[in-house]
Amino acid sequence: MNQENITVLRKILYAVESGGQIYGRQNYAAFAGVGKNTPNEVAITIGAGQWYGARARLLLQQIKNTYPTEFSRLDTAGIAADLEKSWDRYGVTAGSTKGKCIIAIISSDAGMKCQDNLMDKQIVEHAASIEKTYCAMPDTAMMECINIVHLGGASALERILAKTAKPYTAKSIYTALNTDPADRSNDNQVGDYVSRQKKVYEFIAKYADAYVDKGTQQKEKNMVRVSNCGHDENGRYAGGKAGDQTGGEYCLKTWYSRPWDYIIRWRDEELGNLFADLAIEAALNDRIGYDQGTAGNSGDRYTFRKQMQAAGWRPSIIKVACEADCSESTIVLIRAVGHLKGIKELQECNATYTGNMMNYFRSAAGKKYFVVLQGAYLTDPSLARRGDINLNVAHHVNVTVDNGGNTGNEISDNQDTKTGGSGYMFSVGSVQNGSKGSDVKLLQRLLKSNGFRGADGKLLTIDGDCGTNTVYAIKSYQKKKGLSADGIAGPATWKSILLR
Repeated sequence: MNQENITVLRKILYAVESGGQIYGRQNYAAFAGVGKNTPNEVAITIGAGQWYGARARLLLQQIKNTYPTEFSRLDTAGIAADLEKSWDRYGVTAGSTKGKCIIAIISSDAGMKCQDNLMDKQIVEHAASIEKTYCAMPDTAMMECINIVHLGGASALERILAKTAKPYTAKSIYTALNTDPADRSNDNQVGDYVSRQKKVYEFIAKYADAYVDKGTQQKEKNMVRVSNCGHDENGRYAGGKAGDQTGGEYCLKTWYSRPWDYIIRWRDEELGNLFADLAIEAALNDRIGYDQGTAGNSGDRYTFRKQMQAAGWRPSIIKVACEADCSESTIVLIRAVGHLKGIKELQECNATYTGNMMNYFRSAAGKKYFVVLQGAYLTDPSLARRGDINLNVAHHVNVTVDNGGNTGNEISDNQDTKTGGSGYMFSVGSVQNGSKGSDVKLLQRLLKSNGFRGADGKLLTIDGDCGTNTVYAIKSYQKKKGLSADGIAGPATWKSILLR
């Protein structure tokens, strides 16, 4: 499993275990009373991931071993001594002295870090074991399997996969889970948790980095996501609680147009990739929420900047609830790239809101690191590149975190594609009857997206082969744009369609 999906699955398990089935919510201080697992196991359950009995003991041992000073300070009830015993029948109550002490330990900063680390470690261990037993499978299918193991153990997974159609996919496993309520052949009916399983499947489909479900739901080549900081937990722009209360304040979404006025692209692809990585980290850290900083709380939007400085400019390390809005988060992430790479011009990015961001990008410092794109880039996600800043000057800004299927490999030295030189990024050649390859595919996609049809009256098939239908569509486009209608897409036609 890739690291992003490990983080997503941790959030999913937290949501269904202690977060009220709301993605991005969890209760690190959760403490369930004595529960019976088997006749020989009657113990407590603690933490965001609902660790039971021996696993609860393991969590506390990790906190003690990793943060001995903090653990010692918080251990006012002799929990350290209890960790030397079996926890199969450890039955203290939440309101008891020991129970209160355990809650204090697991809800401390040290306790929260160890809960995240333990969950991630267990996800990796489960994935390795499942792959060894059942062979490799897409990440989303693996996430469903790990959910089952976390809830019901390896035997439950064996039973579910025995009635799952192959190849294993998230959908086929979920379908098998849905047969459980009617199947009483086993008392470990993980599918009986109907609402939980429905939420897990929905969250995987929505949040997983889903190059998934080969043969059924494989991610399309041109599906592109953005890191989007858009509104608070109440759907408003100010006044909510610090941090992401719903998992949707600062999150990953499918690329969309606001519409955009400009696409700002990093000249250095390595810097753009780092910027995109930071934007993903921010979107997946539920301690970072949205607040525009109005209605009497103007300082709230700057708490993300403060916590970024404290975290060494890595959003994933932030452990204190904080807020930003769309422009402030983007500006801080630019500065973060500057600090991580030692680039002063980026560290000193002086934009303050969407309305003056272009002043920075058109400044001497901005021109050194960014190119400004318009035309087709404003509406076509297939042209997107990781790290693109999508800007609507009057309203909103967000960050693209995936490459589109038609992303070029070259950037023009011109500043604004609207006015400069050739103004497009692709190293393209003329397309005419008989041409084949990626240039043809790109042109076909652009013509199709603009509604131009072939001689057969149908929208173009994107097959990379320029024949009668593609030539007909080229001529139709050229006639509409007042170009020489020769059916050959040369420099003038490329410039027109890319910068429309």
